[in-house]
Amino acid sequence: MPRRPIARPTLLAVLPAVLGAATLAAQQPKVPVQTLTNPEAAYDEPFTQLVGVRELRNGDVIVADMRDRSLLKVDLKTGTAAKLSREGSGPTEFLFPTAIYPFPGDST
Repeated sequence: MPRRPIARPTLLAVLPAVLGAATLAAQQPKVPVQTLTNPEAAYDEPFTQLVGVRELRNGDVIVADMRDRSLLKVDLKTGTAAKLSREGSGPTEFLFPTAIYPFPGDST
């Protein structure tokens, strides 16, 4: 049985794919980078998987933790947290918090 040569990709065959990937990478939007300074306040309780954080005008923070399935309003002045909603499938309830969406003002 005669052996057939194995086809190997040549540089000319691979080059369009490499150039296409480089062009696609160049077209991706630039992600803004913000350097954080030393914190002015801290919350000592741990979180397991933060998926959203939003600071309100008064300095409170809304935090969504997907693994703990919690949506909290954290008061950094007092170091306390209050549940904003509960787990469920009814109005103002959630099954799995995955993000925090800001609306005008302090609406979330």
